[in-house]
Amino acid sequence: MWILRRLKSLNLANKAALTAALLFVAGFLPLVYFSTVARATHALERMAQGSDALAPLPVKRRDEVGQMLRAFNALQAKIHDKNHALLQSKARFQNLFEHMTNGFALHEMIFDAQGVPSDYRFLEVNPAFELLTGITAQQVIGKTALQVMPDLERHWVSKYGGVVVSGQAITFGDYDKQGDRWYRVTAYRPEHGKFAVIIENFTEFKKAQDELKHMAFHDVLTGLPNRTLFSDRVRQALAHAKRSGTMLAVVYLDLDRFKFVNDSYGHAIGDLLLMEVAERFKDDLRSENSISRFGGDEFALLLPGLKSELELYELLNRLLLHIAVPYSLGGQSIEISMSMGVTVYAQDDSDSDILMRHADEALYEAKRAGRNCFYRYCGAVSS
Repeated sequence: MWILRRLKSLNLANKAALTAALLFVAGFLPLVYFSTVARATHALERMAQGSDALAPLPVKRRDEVGQMLRAFNALQAKIHDKNHALLQSKARFQNLFEHMTNGFALHEMIFDAQGVPSDYRFLEVNPAFELLTGITAQQVIGKTALQVMPDLERHWVSKYGGVVVSGQAITFGDYDKQGDRWYRVTAYRPEHGKFAVIIENFTEFKKAQDELKHMAFHDVLTGLPNRTLFSDRVRQALAHAKRSGTMLAVVYLDLDRFKFVNDSYGHAIGDLLLMEVAERFKDDLRSENSISRFGGDEFALLLPGLKSELELYELLNRLLLHIAVPYSLGGQSIEISMSMGVTVYAQDDSDSDILMRHADEALYEAKRAGRNCFYRYCGAVSS
């Protein structure tokens, strides 16, 4: 409105000059704006195509156009920094993916028409996966599990399908019979419809764990069950004997004058003798019988499923004779005998702890009688 009133106050020549100036500005300013927008649009397109480190647009103006250009340059710098950080993160991930010692595999779950997991497809595996499983990426990428492993048990699809459906991660142990290796497998859902597995070879850890467990329940020298495991087996065997109405015997044994062997020939020979005695017990007993070493020269036997007392006495006499056969150890011929105390269920209708105590008491009587014999517990008196 101010321009129109001003034009009215001017003479004709001035009106013509001002009108021409206004028309020039009206035509020039859109060109400036459109040119600026075009440059910005072109830069955005290049950024979208992956161009890196684009030069900032020149800014010579102080008006709204200049403000827009400065804002665009700042945005471009932030995008560049974020892309650079993303590329670095991707490179670190790729390096980890390729050099991690645990196997990794990404899968896509396949569902049937009823929405039930029916198969899964390999999307990506790392080198450690190939090394642990013996399956190469070329063999599996893009293929389904049933294509790669036609004999795959269906429960594996169900197990991993449960992870995809529920989103709950699982961890379990898996034994490879062919490679004699143990794996710890963790499966989780990284995104909808997919699951990933991390495979860790923990064979050495499992072996060490089993060895520690074995040491907790077995004698280190002979490998025989120790007192703890023997007591547990007596409890189980006694419960079975009571249910089935069968006979069992608990026998405690000591080597006679074992200390003399240790003192005369040394502890190394004494240890060899103990190991040989253990082997002779194994030779004379059935697989269902249990042999235990409590420590020193103390042993124990659990004899379930006896058919008669005569069978028991014949076995004990055979053990006495076998143990008495001379041993050739370290160039020495060594002779040893043993004493035994025995109690028999169901004549001795006690619990497992009392049965073992009665066998120990009978052993004491055998030693008092002169050794190289066995005594049977019969109530307050042994025979």
